[in-house]
Amino acid sequence: MDERVWPSKSGDGSAASAKDKSGLRGWAGIEEHVSKDDESKMNGYSKDIDTLLVFAGLFSAILSAFVVQTYPMLQPSASDMTNQLLVANNKLLIQGFSALSLD
Repeated sequence: MDERVWPSKSGDGSAASAKDKSGLRGWAGIEEHVSKDDESKMNGYSKDIDTLLVFAGLFSAILSAFVVQTYPMLQPSASDMTNQLLVANNKLLIQGFSALSLD
């Protein structure tokens, strides 16, 4: 079998033989190396996702507690009510003037 070389994982530019530490050669050695690397990355990603989900759950719980406490305090502002009354008053005045001009 042809022994080929590929760059080592250290990135220093040195070449390693196709035979890896497990004694496998060629594609089998590459497959084992890549699968070990992928497995370690996936475990890391899984732990990161678990941490993010816990953080999101805690954030949601704390935010919900504040919303429950502050929701009853939410009331429309007095200026909004005043503006609505002024709009209704203006509509009545416009209707009154249009009724007078028709007579």
